[in-house]
Amino acid sequence: MWGWVRGFKGDQGWNGCLTLPRTLTIDQQGKLQQQAAPELRSLRGDKILEMKGLLLEQTKKVVSKTQQLEIEATFAPGNDCGIRLFKTESNPGLEIKYANAELKVGDQKAPLVLHAVDFLNLHIFVDHSVVEVYGKDGVCLTKVFYPASSACEIEFFSGNEKQILNGEVHELKAIW
Repeated sequence: MWGWVRGFKGDQGWNGCLTLPRTLTIDQQGKLQQQAAPELRSLRGDKILEMKGLLLEQTKKVVSKTQQLEIEATFAPGNDCGIRLFKTESNPGLEIKYANAELKVGDQKAPLVLHAVDFLNLHIFVDHSVVEVYGKDGVCLTKVFYPASSACEIEFFSGNEKQILNGEVHELKAIW
């Protein structure tokens, strides 16, 4: 399935674009699940960052020279954690946050219930101003965000001093 992304600035001669392809399934409880299509792995470029057992005492920052990224992040069980994209000194950027059984991407939100032993798995695709975030249980949010800079600062954060993070950040190759 493809979705239609809206929310772009006007007067550009176009109004929207397709999301990345998604695979839809139904789980054993009859709930719709959506995941990034496995074929998207062929777009994975150079590895920018690898995190294995990283203790997030406060934040972990990395700067990418590209605005086309694939981010896979697994946070150990906890609350109040996530990722900020495109943050600068004068702009807070786009926050992707899990807290209190809810996943938020900027001003969009979706219910996401994690139990005390559940890991938070996020799979994020950044293609310039379009950010697609997949979470546990088939939750997917798409957000249009205009960065203030051509680089992309990525900040991993947690309100829990003992939060452990695993994951990778890759450049995302062009689909063409």
